[in-house]
Amino acid sequence: TKPAAPTGKKGIDALFDNTFTVTNVAAAAGGNAEESDDELKRRARTFYVTLRRGTLAALEFGALQVPSVRSAIAMEGAAGIVTVLVTDQDGNSNLQMLSDVEAELENWRAAGSVVVVSGGVKVEVDVNVIVTLAEGVDVVPLTPLIEDAIPARGNRLRTGEKLYEDMLTAAVVAIDPEGILGVEFEFSVAVDLDGNITPAPTTILRIGTVTVEEA
Repeated sequence: TKPAAPTGKKGIDALFDNTFTVTNVAAAAGGNAEESDDELKRRARTFYVTLRRGTLAALEFGALQVPSVRSAIAMEGAAGIVTVLVTDQDGNSNLQMLSDVEAELENWRAAGSVVVVSGGVKVEVDVNVIVTLAEGVDVVPLTPLIEDAIPARGNRLRTGEKLYEDMLTAAVVAIDPEGILGVEFEFSVAVDLDGNITPAPTTILRIGTVTVEEA
């Protein structure tokens, strides 16, 4: 047997204390229904593309997604403004490259952050290589190899990176470890006490003319 239906209402027609008032300052929010399968899939698709965006490393990686860019350095300056310096493999940049990077970095910068894209300043370094050779070793066949080895190593530097004399020495000696006994360099730009070249943070070093002579 079903219980009899209630015949009246008890205690719901009025507040127990008529001095109380209720004010809704804003409409209620957040009462969502359970997430649908389509909503879950859409959220999952955006998960990986939003990981660790806005960091300096992420901005550099984002700039490198532009096909014309081979070097990208992100630096944070005053007031949190980030400058991203970009160049191609030869240390050059143009307005189209900068425009492409600016558009790409909209997908990588943190919301509300200010990111300025600029081209790095290229400085060409002419190098005179003076080699000491073992007895019987001819400098002539070694010359084109050395002329190729120096830019192959030096032109891998990124914006603001130092050119170490040791890295060039290693590149030359590797051509003929037994025949090349010593290497000295003369550069077209100033060097520090250790013989290295330290560029400004906005400068990218590139190898210019390479000449080779025997000591």
